[in-house]
Amino acid sequence: MSLLDTDQTQVAFKVILTSEVSLSKLRILFETKEEQEEKARLISQVLELQNTLDDLSARVDNVKEENLRLRSENQVSQNLFPEMNLTYSKLRQNLHYY
Repeated sequence: MSLLDTDQTQVAFKVILTSEVSLSKLRILFETKEEQEEKARLISQVLELQNTLDDLSARVDNVKEENLRLRSENQVSQNLFPEMNLTYSKLRQNLHYY
């Protein structure tokens, strides 16, 4: 059987003769099953990695928000601590005098 006898070759020649075809379209016609499976596997891996990246990006955003919230709470606590300490000290002093 010669190259010209295969179905793919005949289809390719018909496509070439009937229209303008890009080289990439011709390559697709001649891809082997293994190449097609490999391409599908790689596409699947890329999509999985994109989903993982989306998930990690969302987690990073959540951690940033939580960090800002905790920093704000910490700042409030730091501002209140000296006042509370001073109030406590005065209260202790007042209790000793009675």
